Amino acid sequence: YLNSLYRETGTPIVCISNLPRTLHFMEDDARLTLLFERIDFRNYNAIELYGILEGRLKILNGELQIKIPEEILRYICFLSAKEGSARHAITLLDKCVTARNVEFTKEFIDKLNQSMEEKEWEIFVESLKKTEREFLNGVLDLAVKGEKITNKNIQRISKLSSQRISQLINIFVYDYIIIEFINNTKRGDKRYKELCFVSQETFESLLSVL
Repeated sequence: YLNSLYRETGTPIVCISNLPRTLHFMEDDARLTLLFERIDFRNYNAIELYGILEGRLKILNGELQIKIPEEILRYICFLSAKEGSARHAITLLDKCVTARNVEFTKEFIDKLNQSMEEKEWEIFVESLKKTEREFLNGVLDLAVKGEKITNKNIQRISKLSSQRISQLINIFVYDYIIIEFINNTKRGDKRYKELCFVSQETFESLLSVL
Protein backbone atom coordinates (compact mmCIF):
# COMPACT_ATOMS: atom_id res chain seq x y z
CA TYR A 1 0.00 0.00 0.00
CA LEU A 2 2.74 2.50 0.93
CA ASN A 3 4.66 1.61 -2.19
CA SER A 4 1.63 2.22 -4.43
CA LEU A 5 0.82 5.46 -2.63
CA TYR A 6 4.35 6.76 -3.13
CA ARG A 7 4.41 5.84 -6.83
CA GLU A 8 1.05 7.54 -7.43
CA THR A 9 1.72 10.76 -5.51
CA GLY A 10 5.48 11.08 -5.00
CA THR A 11 4.64 12.32 -1.51
CA PRO A 12 7.29 11.77 1.19
CA ILE A 13 6.19 9.20 3.77
CA VAL A 14 6.93 9.28 7.49
CA CYS A 15 6.15 6.17 9.56
CA ILE A 16 6.22 6.24 13.36
CA SER A 17 6.25 2.94 15.23
CA ASN A 18 7.19 1.58 18.64
CA LEU A 19 8.23 -1.69 16.98
CA PRO A 20 12.00 -1.61 16.39
CA ARG A 21 11.77 -4.15 13.55
CA THR A 22 9.08 -2.36 11.52
CA LEU A 23 11.24 -2.12 8.40
CA HIS A 24 12.09 -5.77 8.78
CA PHE A 25 8.43 -6.74 8.26
CA MET A 26 7.97 -4.69 5.10
CA GLU A 27 7.83 -6.40 1.73
CA ASP A 28 11.15 -6.12 -0.11
CA ASP A 29 9.53 -4.22 -2.99
CA ALA A 30 8.27 -1.47 -0.69
CA ARG A 31 11.36 -1.34 1.50
CA LEU A 32 13.77 -1.12 -1.45
CA THR A 33 11.64 1.44 -3.28
CA LEU A 34 10.96 3.76 -0.36
CA LEU A 35 14.43 3.45 1.21
CA PHE A 36 13.31 4.57 4.66
CA GLU A 37 15.91 6.09 6.95
CA ARG A 38 15.52 4.78 10.48
CA ILE A 39 15.70 7.38 13.24
CA ASP A 40 15.60 6.08 16.80
CA PHE A 41 13.94 8.22 19.46
CA ARG A 42 15.96 8.83 22.59
CA ASN A 43 15.22 6.41 25.42
CA TYR A 44 13.61 7.64 28.63
CA ASN A 45 15.81 7.87 31.69
CA ALA A 46 14.73 6.87 35.20
CA ILE A 47 13.82 10.45 36.21
CA GLU A 48 11.58 10.89 33.16
CA LEU A 49 9.95 7.51 33.75
CA TYR A 50 9.23 8.47 37.35
CA GLY A 51 7.42 11.58 36.15
CA ILE A 52 5.31 9.48 33.75
CA LEU A 53 4.37 6.96 36.44
CA GLU A 54 3.70 9.67 39.00
CA GLY A 55 1.25 11.32 36.62
CA ARG A 56 -0.47 8.01 35.92
CA LEU A 57 -0.78 7.27 39.65
CA LYS A 58 -2.40 10.66 40.30
CA ILE A 59 -5.11 9.76 37.81
CA LEU A 60 -5.59 6.27 39.26
CA ASN A 61 -5.62 7.48 42.85
CA GLY A 62 -8.61 9.64 42.06
CA GLU A 63 -10.54 6.47 41.23
CA LEU A 64 -8.94 3.54 43.05
CA GLN A 65 -6.95 5.03 45.94
CA ILE A 66 -3.89 2.92 45.07
CA LYS A 67 -0.85 3.41 47.29
CA ILE A 68 2.52 2.20 46.02
CA PRO A 69 5.60 3.08 48.11
CA GLU A 70 7.85 5.67 46.47
CA GLU A 71 10.82 3.29 46.87
CA ILE A 72 9.01 0.69 44.75
CA LEU A 73 7.98 3.27 42.17
CA ARG A 74 11.59 4.37 41.79
CA TYR A 75 12.70 0.73 41.57
CA ILE A 76 10.28 0.15 38.69
CA CYS A 77 11.81 3.17 36.95
CA PHE A 78 15.32 1.87 37.60
CA LEU A 79 14.52 -1.49 35.98
CA SER A 80 12.67 0.05 33.03
CA ALA A 81 15.41 2.61 32.38
CA LYS A 82 17.72 -0.22 31.25
CA GLU A 83 15.67 -0.29 28.04
CA GLY A 84 14.40 3.27 28.34
CA SER A 85 10.88 1.92 27.88
CA ALA A 86 7.85 3.83 29.18
CA ARG A 87 5.65 0.94 28.04
CA HIS A 88 7.61 -1.47 30.24
CA ALA A 89 7.38 0.85 33.24
CA ILE A 90 3.64 1.47 32.78
CA THR A 91 2.96 -2.26 32.37
CA LEU A 92 4.81 -3.02 35.62
CA LEU A 93 2.83 -0.29 37.37
CA ASP A 94 -0.47 -1.61 35.98
CA LYS A 95 0.35 -5.11 37.21
CA CYS A 96 0.93 -3.66 40.68
CA VAL A 97 -2.36 -1.77 40.53
CA THR A 98 -4.32 -4.92 39.61
CA ALA A 99 -2.52 -7.15 42.14
CA ARG A 100 -4.53 -8.17 45.17
CA ASN A 101 -3.37 -8.90 48.72
CA VAL A 102 0.33 -8.57 47.95
CA GLU A 103 3.13 -6.68 49.60
CA PHE A 104 4.93 -4.35 47.21
CA THR A 105 8.56 -5.38 47.61
CA LYS A 106 11.57 -5.40 45.29
CA GLU A 107 11.31 -9.19 45.16
CA PHE A 108 7.71 -8.92 43.94
CA ILE A 109 8.72 -6.40 41.25
CA ASP A 110 11.66 -8.60 40.19
CA LYS A 111 9.30 -11.53 39.58
CA LEU A 112 6.94 -9.38 37.53
CA ASN A 113 9.85 -7.95 35.57
CA GLN A 114 11.34 -11.37 34.84
CA SER A 115 7.99 -12.68 33.63
CA MET A 116 7.57 -9.71 31.30
CA GLU A 117 11.08 -10.01 29.89
CA GLU A 118 10.59 -13.72 29.18
CA LYS A 119 7.37 -12.92 27.31
CA GLU A 120 9.08 -10.19 25.31
CA TRP A 121 11.84 -12.58 24.24
CA GLU A 122 9.23 -15.14 23.18
CA ILE A 123 7.50 -12.52 21.04
CA PHE A 124 10.86 -11.53 19.53
CA VAL A 125 11.69 -15.14 18.61
CA GLU A 126 8.22 -15.68 17.12
CA SER A 127 8.84 -12.70 14.82
CA LEU A 128 12.03 -14.19 13.36
CA LYS A 129 12.21 -15.45 9.82
CA LYS A 130 13.54 -18.97 9.17
CA THR A 131 17.05 -17.82 8.19
CA GLU A 132 17.24 -15.46 11.17
CA ARG A 133 16.32 -18.26 13.54
CA GLU A 134 18.89 -20.55 11.88
CA PHE A 135 21.55 -17.85 12.21
CA LEU A 136 20.88 -17.24 15.91
CA ASN A 137 20.79 -20.97 16.62
CA GLY A 138 24.21 -21.24 14.98
CA VAL A 139 25.59 -18.35 17.04
CA LEU A 140 24.16 -19.87 20.23
CA ASP A 141 25.58 -23.29 19.39
CA LEU A 142 29.07 -21.87 18.89
CA ALA A 143 28.81 -19.82 22.10
CA VAL A 144 27.70 -22.85 24.14
CA LYS A 145 30.60 -24.92 22.75
CA GLY A 146 33.05 -22.10 23.46
CA GLU A 147 34.05 -21.83 19.79
CA LYS A 148 34.86 -18.59 18.02
CA ILE A 149 31.75 -17.02 16.52
CA THR A 150 32.85 -16.11 13.01
CA ASN A 151 31.21 -16.02 9.60
CA LYS A 152 33.15 -19.11 8.57
CA ASN A 153 32.12 -21.13 11.64
CA ILE A 154 28.48 -20.16 11.23
CA GLN A 155 28.66 -21.37 7.61
CA ARG A 156 30.09 -24.65 8.84
CA ILE A 157 27.16 -25.48 11.12
CA SER A 158 24.35 -23.95 9.04
CA LYS A 159 23.15 -23.88 5.45
CA LEU A 160 23.56 -20.13 5.17
CA SER A 161 25.85 -18.47 2.63
CA SER A 162 28.61 -16.08 3.66
CA GLN A 163 26.73 -13.17 2.07
CA ARG A 164 23.49 -13.97 3.92
CA ILE A 165 25.38 -14.35 7.20
CA SER A 166 26.92 -10.90 6.69
CA GLN A 167 23.42 -9.45 6.14
CA LEU A 168 22.12 -11.14 9.28
CA ILE A 169 25.07 -9.90 11.31
CA ASN A 170 24.15 -6.32 10.33
CA ILE A 171 20.49 -6.93 11.29
CA PHE A 172 21.25 -8.29 14.76
CA VAL A 173 24.00 -5.77 15.47
CA TYR A 174 21.40 -3.10 14.68
CA ASP A 175 18.90 -4.87 16.96
CA TYR A 176 21.55 -4.80 19.70
CA ILE A 177 21.60 -8.60 20.06
CA ILE A 178 25.22 -9.19 19.04
CA ILE A 179 28.43 -7.18 18.75
CA GLU A 180 31.00 -7.50 15.98
CA PHE A 181 34.64 -6.84 16.85
CA ILE A 182 38.10 -7.28 15.40
CA ASN A 183 40.16 -10.09 16.92
CA ASN A 184 43.67 -8.87 17.68
CA THR A 185 45.16 -12.31 16.98
CA LYS A 186 46.45 -12.34 13.43
CA ARG A 187 45.85 -15.07 10.88
CA GLY A 188 48.88 -14.66 8.69
CA ASP A 189 48.86 -10.96 7.88
CA LYS A 190 45.12 -10.39 8.43
CA ARG A 191 42.98 -9.75 11.46
CA TYR A 192 39.50 -11.26 11.45
CA LYS A 193 36.06 -10.38 12.78
CA GLU A 194 34.30 -12.19 15.61
CA LEU A 195 30.87 -11.91 17.18
CA CYS A 196 29.64 -12.03 20.74
CA PHE A 197 26.34 -11.35 22.49
CA VAL A 198 25.87 -7.88 23.91
CA SER A 199 25.49 -9.36 27.39
CA GLN A 200 25.35 -12.62 29.30
CA GLU A 201 21.71 -11.83 30.03
CA THR A 202 20.93 -11.62 26.29
CA PHE A 203 22.71 -14.93 25.66
CA GLU A 204 20.84 -16.71 28.48
CA SER A 205 17.48 -15.24 27.47
CA LEU A 206 17.82 -16.37 23.86
CA LEU A 207 19.10 -19.77 24.92
CA SER A 208 15.97 -20.30 26.99
CA VAL A 209 13.53 -19.54 24.14
CA LEU A 210 15.30 -20.78 20.99
